[in-house]
Amino acid sequence: MALQGAFSSLRSSSSSIHSWTHDVFLSFRGEDVRQKFISHLHHALNKRGINTFIDDELKRGEEISQALFQTIEGSMISIIVLSKNYAESKWCLNELLKILECMETVKQIVLPVFYDVDPSDVKHQKRSFGEGFAKLKDRFESNEEVLKWKAALEKLANMKESGFIEEIIQWVDSIIVNQTPLSVAKYPVGIESRKRDIYQHLSIERNDIIRIVGIFGIGGIGKTTISKDIYNQIYSQFEGSCFLKNVRENSKQVGGLMKLQEILLFEILGKKLDIYDADRGMNVIKHRLCSKRVLLILDDVDELVQIEKLVGDRNWFGLGSRIIITTRNQRLLDNAKVDSKHEVMILDDSEALQLFSLHAVWKDEPLDEYVELSKQVLQYAKGLPLALVVLGSDLKGKSTHQWKSALDKYKNIPNRNIQEVLSVSYEGLDNNEKEMFLDIAFFFNGEPLADIKKIFDSCGFFPDDGIDRLKDKCLITIENGYVRMHDLLQDMGREIVRLESPNEPGQRSRLFFHEDVRHVLEESMGTNKVAGMIIEMPKGKEVIRLSRKAFKLIATNCKNLVEVHDSVRSLEYLCQLCFFECSNLRILPASLKLKSLRSLDLSDCSSLRSFPEIGCEMKSLTKLILSGTTVEELPLSIWNLTRLNELRLDVCKNLKRLPINIFHRLEHLQSLGIFGDCTNLVKTLGSTTMEDEISSNEEQLQGWVPPTNSSNESSAVQVLNRSNFFPISSLYSMFNSRDTLTQLNLSETEIVSLPTWIRGFVALRELYLCYCVNLEEILELPPNIELVDAMGCWSLARFPEVSRIMEFNGSHIRSLHYICLHGCDKMHQNIWNFRGTERLLWKGHYNATMSSENEIAKRGDDDVQLKGNEEWVINIEGPHFLEHIRGIAIALVTFFKEDLRHDNFDPDVEITGISSNCVCRIDSEERLFLSNELPASSDIIPNEPDYIVHYDQYRVWMWYSDLESFEVKVLDNLRVQLRILSNPRDPLWVRVWSRYSIRWGANVVYKHESRAHKRRKMD
Repeated sequence: MALQGAFSSLRSSSSSIHSWTHDVFLSFRGEDVRQKFISHLHHALNKRGINTFIDDELKRGEEISQALFQTIEGSMISIIVLSKNYAESKWCLNELLKILECMETVKQIVLPVFYDVDPSDVKHQKRSFGEGFAKLKDRFESNEEVLKWKAALEKLANMKESGFIEEIIQWVDSIIVNQTPLSVAKYPVGIESRKRDIYQHLSIERNDIIRIVGIFGIGGIGKTTISKDIYNQIYSQFEGSCFLKNVRENSKQVGGLMKLQEILLFEILGKKLDIYDADRGMNVIKHRLCSKRVLLILDDVDELVQIEKLVGDRNWFGLGSRIIITTRNQRLLDNAKVDSKHEVMILDDSEALQLFSLHAVWKDEPLDEYVELSKQVLQYAKGLPLALVVLGSDLKGKSTHQWKSALDKYKNIPNRNIQEVLSVSYEGLDNNEKEMFLDIAFFFNGEPLADIKKIFDSCGFFPDDGIDRLKDKCLITIENGYVRMHDLLQDMGREIVRLESPNEPGQRSRLFFHEDVRHVLEESMGTNKVAGMIIEMPKGKEVIRLSRKAFKLIATNCKNLVEVHDSVRSLEYLCQLCFFECSNLRILPASLKLKSLRSLDLSDCSSLRSFPEIGCEMKSLTKLILSGTTVEELPLSIWNLTRLNELRLDVCKNLKRLPINIFHRLEHLQSLGIFGDCTNLVKTLGSTTMEDEISSNEEQLQGWVPPTNSSNESSAVQVLNRSNFFPISSLYSMFNSRDTLTQLNLSETEIVSLPTWIRGFVALRELYLCYCVNLEEILELPPNIELVDAMGCWSLARFPEVSRIMEFNGSHIRSLHYICLHGCDKMHQNIWNFRGTERLLWKGHYNATMSSENEIAKRGDDDVQLKGNEEWVINIEGPHFLEHIRGIAIALVTFFKEDLRHDNFDPDVEITGISSNCVCRIDSEERLFLSNELPASSDIIPNEPDYIVHYDQYRVWMWYSDLESFEVKVLDNLRVQLRILSNPRDPLWVRVWSRYSIRWGANVVYKHESRAHKRRKMD
């Protein structure tokens, strides 16, 4: 049965909801029709609960015509049963005129039923139906009234009809359901003010546009309630409407999106269409609705695919259509390209109190004895409507004592109904994002964003993207550089962790409640599942007495922690002790006897002035971090840390003395961070004077003699001023770990020249000299060094190893893989003025050239413009006698002006003997990387000094092969092949190809220079 034409007549231009007195008005004539058809139809409608009116219900003595007209106006639907004698009655025809008038004015729905007559007879007043009309027409002289009747009959005949009672019932059922307003809220407090701006942006009065509006906010904030209220207000102004609720939940079911498409079409068209494929369903929606002015609300969307399958493009719908999307993820609205988006804000205190009171005590304000308790509820709910409604309903009818008990419970265990709603956003996060959310809920709510990012970055959480995700999903807000989380969301996070092990806190990943912390620490119930805890003891309960069998004790950023109890000194199984950024910590146990301790971290404990004695040999301790403390000296008993391999003393501004043989005893030391900003460090050598120490190390001192142009005339390194010296010249002799030290950090020291004895540290792999602003020369390096970071050494001008590298003949230290010279402006100038770079401009066999239209400073005319995943080849003509060749050097230099730190590419080199088909592939471990660029993470160099001048950034790759893999004695020709391989982790890499410029070349290194000269002359 086609009822679309009748259904479309429903819509109204009124912005208010019409109040109907009846669902259906029946218009008919004749007792026979009443007995044979109307009685059955009336009975069936009433059986379905459909309020139906027939004219025999009018009471005697009433003004029948006026009462009847009022009844017609108050009916949602009129069913007109047209029989043979219908047109004989003036009463019936005037009823018809009134019904058609209401169809226009209040958008009443009209359904004609042609009972034993043909629609064409009604339209043209023919046969038996026309005979009855002719009789009536003859009785009236007014032709105007007759013409109105004829027009009405013609219009009615053109409508879609239905003749079967069951079809009529089904049709009426669907119309009534569709016309029934949505249930909004029992007490719609605050809705009107929050929907005002949204309604304004809908621009309902304009029928020449299609507008999409987004509403976002945390769970329970009122997004659905507001969108329902807007729907009820405006749905009658559209040809079709649909409120598609619970999109997130329903789409997750099997065939969920197809089911939602079916609901959407049925709600708007009034006809069920079976959808078996979501992609096909998209086209069905577009085809059926492209000419209709519709209202569509997608409620609780959480994935873009849901919008794509249900809304797609705007051209799916007719002009004048309006689409509203509610979500917890505001980024989703940006991706959907909505015209405007609106965040639903929490209720203010007045609104919150009113909403809570209405649900709790049925009044706008609480009763006197409940006022203070109500304020506690408001403090707990923080303006979240869901919480206010749930808590108000939960506390309804209860005594003040019961209210107090319930509030105490909520502080430890959140209300389950609130928890379920709020946790939806959490469940949509990936694992790293969940960890960040929980850490913020436990430890970082209200902390600076920059600090949180640093911590998360060190955990490998990718905080830039993760923090944005939490913000987009309304789980956190950023206010003036600080991270904020709604109290109920914080409670939800803490409850998630509590449920990890409801009965045993030691099995949870995080702890915050002081009684749980006390239980775990005092009862030795901790496990390796505990990743962190915060210790905030109530006043009067400051002491936690730890068991001798505690595990890890980690207390980061505890501003109230002043003293660590003496019971910690001998915890037999304590393996990690960390008080990172406990800035008020002043007192540690006088002595430590922690035989199982592996790591002790006191970094940034800026109030800690005294370090405890080491009361026994602590063989397990391998890491000691005192960076940023105000410790003045280390005790002689530090020798008892016999297995220490990492020691950090940088930024210890008050450090004055070190034991004379500290490094002799620490023979396993591999990583040392010292001197950086240790402005008061004066080495005390017992009875040995500084001069005696200097004279006894005359050989080592030679490396510390500053350059002739240096203003520092001392043979020791000046740390702060001429009155305080630390004779670092003795550092070499102090070390008994020269064969084990693998990492040395001398960053931010005042050294002018790196001492030549540095070559004696044969195990050293990494050397950090960052921001040694007075450093002028690096004359020697350890023989097995792999990394040198001299970032920010703006005075550095002499670095022979770099000069050897730029000779491109393999004479550099072969283990050296990376040198960072960012901000070393003098070295930057020297490198590109050095004659060795001319090797890259050789013509003929040793050079690959390609012209480039774009010029970049420091580039030559023969630079290659990077064009993608290409390869270049240099053919070196033979013959080449391997007995005369030391090896072959290949160099690649890239220049770039833009910040391309994250757009890395990986060059690959292969050498082939053409005639012999021998292949020599050079591994990435055998290459050297020289860089004048910012590190990949700018966080490595916070507050970069202004004195660094940023030249064009460059990278130099250097490969060297001794050609030992070639088994033949003579090579006819050599083929050097360079490939530029994109970073497979970066799909956008292709966009940066054109922003690089490169030089590259190959150099055959002969054992005797005369042969090399002869060869070049031949070329």
